[in-house]
Amino acid sequence: MATPPRFILVHNSENSGVVDSDETPIVCAERKRDHRVGSSRTRMRDLFRNEREGEEMYRAGVSTELELYPDPWKIKKKLTESDLGHSSRLLIPQGCVRTHVLPQMGEEMVRRVKGKDGMQVAVRDADTGDEYRLVFRYWASSRSYVLNKGWNKLFVRGRGLKVGDEIGMLWDPVSLKFHFKVLRRVARHDR
Repeated sequence: MATPPRFILVHNSENSGVVDSDETPIVCAERKRDHRVGSSRTRMRDLFRNEREGEEMYRAGVSTELELYPDPWKIKKKLTESDLGHSSRLLIPQGCVRTHVLPQMGEEMVRRVKGKDGMQVAVRDADTGDEYRLVFRYWASSRSYVLNKGWNKLFVRGRGLKVGDEIGMLWDPVSLKFHFKVLRRVARHDR
């Protein structure tokens, strides 16, 4: 019957490891470099490389962000001065409405929206849970759709919206209402 090899633990300033009976060093697990951590120089190099790659991908129009769920906000808009001004209405581009809203409405609803008085609709603020009644209509003069009759008071002032803020909206065909969310705010500079 063969005897198992003998291991001797060696401690000195040059080597901390295990030596077998033939004096061949074996590296201890404690001495192995954890490649996930790496040196600070390696981590910084990787960080800057990843940041540069991310910037290059952004400029090229390619996203490397993981998307777990499809983006529900079918209508996105950066607010302009005219959306926040005295007109008290949110201008929604015709193409967005024709693509994401009108196909989900019944014929009678579409007829009312395109009519002179528009149609009263519920708009639910997804951030606060509040729900308001606004008028959704087509404005032939601007060839756009608008939400008005309370937009300025309830959303612009109520939510503190500013030029450059990005909002998202979607039409819910089950509950027959718009959902609204502030997606990004521009930097606020206190005076």
